[in-house]
Amino acid sequence: MIQDLMNDDALSLGMFWAGALMVFTPMIGASIVLWIWWRRKAKTPVAHGATSVEGTAGMDQGDSVSTQASGVVIRPT
Repeated sequence: MIQDLMNDDALSLGMFWAGALMVFTPMIGASIVLWIWWRRKAKTPVAHGATSVEGTAGMDQGDSVSTQASGVVIRPT
């Protein structure tokens, strides 16, 4: 005989939700972390007060164009 698959008991339903949480929680967590990282990266001002990445309005004498373009700021010690 064929068993009726639509009659799930509480244990099998609980096991389904536990498995679903184990599968989707890391993906949801990683997407939240990446979203926060992306938002913070988008909101941070460009180094030395320049208005855009291509702009050099706030560059000091010691800064070079290559450090501004790559986003790496070298601070004097």
